Amino acid sequence: MRKIIVTGAARGIGYAAAMAFIKKGSFVFFNCRKVSPELEKMCNELNSKAKCSETAVFDITREDEVTSFVKTLENGTIDVLVLNAGIIRDNLLPSVSNSDWVSVMNTNFWSNVNFYKSLYENHKLSENCKIISLGSISGVRPREGQGPYAVSKSMLISWTRNMAAKNGSDIFYCVSPGPVATDLIKTAPWYNRPEAFERIPQRRFADPDEIAELITMLATENLPIASGSNIVIDGGITLTTKGS
Repeated sequence: MRKIIVTGAARGIGYAAAMAFIKKGSFVFFNCRKVSPELEKMCNELNSKAKCSETAVFDITREDEVTSFVKTLENGTIDVLVLNAGIIRDNLLPSVSNSDWVSVMNTNFWSNVNFYKSLYENHKLSENCKIISLGSISGVRPREGQGPYAVSKSMLISWTRNMAAKNGSDIFYCVSPGPVATDLIKTAPWYNRPEAFERIPQRRFADPDEIAELITMLATENLPIASGSNIVIDGGITLTTKGS
């Protein structure tokens, strides 16, 4: 049974990816800062027949908590690492506060990169481990007002490419979604307005399960030649001239 870690797996794309891996027969660590009653109940139900999941409760931005978790793992056991943890602090670049810069860069970029580094240096990754980072089309074609979020995602894309160039054994991918219909976005007042979909040729946001399907496909298929790739999955937004 393959072992997977998904950071930021309490909801959204991370949760969808974790569930997709379980459906395909993998054991998944759901990383989250705090376990919700719903997540705990779900894991208990999943494990009632055969143990296939575990909550990995730690703050990925806290080095001491990351170190404590990494020590619990056996050497060479992690086959796939999905670096999904992230936050958004939208604002025009000149108006972004120093604290927001620090929070976004630390959560979206440094914490994910340092988590990989900790696993790698402590020999917890299996041979030919696959590392899949969650970028964004904001990191490919920034949109006004996305500020540090776009910068952090651009850095993840660049990190993926650089790691693939320097590391010939592990496989690195980046998945860059367009707008995704997570629970958070669905509560926004503009979500069901026609103008929200004008710049998307398919006239809809992606479903988290669609992004999860691509993630699990990359983790399953043997495509080392594609290491370093950034796969855009945005319904065609970046093919248009209407902005990102």
